[in-house]
Amino acid sequence: GTIGLFVECKDILDATGKHLYKQERDGFGRVIAERYFDFDKKRVANSDGCSGERTEYEADGQISRITCLDDADHPRGRTNGVATRELMYDAHGCNIGVRFFDKANKPTTDPDGIAGEDLQVDSFCSQTRRTCIDTNGDPHACGPGRPAQYRTKMDSRGNAISVTHWSEDEQPALDEEFD
Repeated sequence: GTIGLFVECKDILDATGKHLYKQERDGFGRVIAERYFDFDKKRVANSDGCSGERTEYEADGQISRITCLDDADHPRGRTNGVATRELMYDAHGCNIGVRFFDKANKPTTDPDGIAGEDLQVDSFCSQTRRTCIDTNGDPHACGPGRPAQYRTKMDSRGNAISVTHWSEDEQPALDEEFD
């Protein structure tokens, strides 16, 4: 079964346009659904276009999917068109990727053509490589003027000491937003 909870916010709307949150939790106490309401306790969408979110978990407790919901608790595309983000993990529990799905649960892209990200991590689960991908799983620019891949070099203590940018065809690239 699930446990229903109401969590009241202050007497003003928060930054995402919500006043009241209604949460459902599973037997482990994890939030499995969250719904958003205005002052009159009517469903309201946040600034991302979601009237709530559903969270699904792997057997080991890791979050596997987060889905944007409409007022009737059906999947809805966020403002970027992505309804569901599916997270992937390695055998050590490190997040190694995310894939995007539309409201019909079909693979999709955001407005920049990104269908997800592949991540490489070190033994501490720190990201050492992030690659934006298209629906074929091929490298794709992470946005206009952005590289397709970021590679992070770590020192022996796990601190990031450099980040390099790479194009879709594995050539050094600039990130126009930062370079």
